[in-house]
Order: sequence, then structure tokens, then C-alpha cells
Amino acid sequence: MEMGSASDWVSAVSNIIMAGCAIYAAKNAKEWITQRHFDETRIFMKIMADVDANLCRFISSSDGGDFELALSLHYFHPADEQIKIIGLTLSENKKTELQNEYIKFRENKIKSWIEARDYSHNPDHIYKIHPDFYNYLKNIK
Repeated sequence: MEMGSASDWVSAVSNIIMAGCAIYAAKNAKEWITQRHFDETRIFMKIMADVDANLCRFISSSDGGDFELALSLHYFHPADEQIKIIGLTLSENKKTELQNEYIKFRENKIKSWIEARDYSHNPDHIYKIHPDFYNYLKNIK
């Protein structure tokens, strides 16, 4: 066997091994991103427990008013940061969609606490505001 031929075979086998490694890495990277999204979503939900506690205290002690929504938004700051982290694993279109859905969620969350405060004395009240962002966040890819 010629020396040039042996080096060609070694090069070909090395290229096949390298291609296999690249395919394996690409396959596992998708699973890693999915797991990271799950982990970041779980952290977001833990943060929202604190946000909800702060909103409940603020809104229950408030008398209402036009600025109530605006004054409540700063409680979401830790959740805002977590949404930015979740957005890092998404495409630009999905990141924009996530931001829009999150903005609606923040407003609905505050309005739902206000509704709960205002109608807590009425057992027949049918609640209209149901912020359903967690299911969206869990399934976004």
C-alpha cells in the first residue's frame, strides 16, 4: 500500500468521525435549549410568586385610581429581566411575540388583582380577567 493512499484513508475516516460528532452535537444542542427553556420558565414562575405577593399587598392597600396600573408595573422588574433571559433562546420573531404577550400578561395580571379587590364582597361576580401566560410560555419554542 502506498503512503499517500494510507493518509487519504486516515483523512477520510477522520472526516467521517468529525461529521458524526457534529451531528451528535447538533442533536443534543436542541435538547439542551429545550431544557434551558424549561429551567428559565420555572425560575420565572418562582419570581412571579413574589411579584404576586407584592401586587396583592399594594393593590389591597390602594384606593384605586387612574395611576394604579402604572404604579404597579415596577413590581414586575425581576420578571422583566427573566423574560429577557428566556428570549435569548428564541428567534427574533418569537422573541417579539414573547415580549408582546408578556406586556399583555402584566396588564392583565394587575387588572385581575384589581378586579379581585373590587369584587371580593360580591360572591356572584363572574371574574372576567384570567391571565393565561404560563401555558403560552411553557409551550413557546
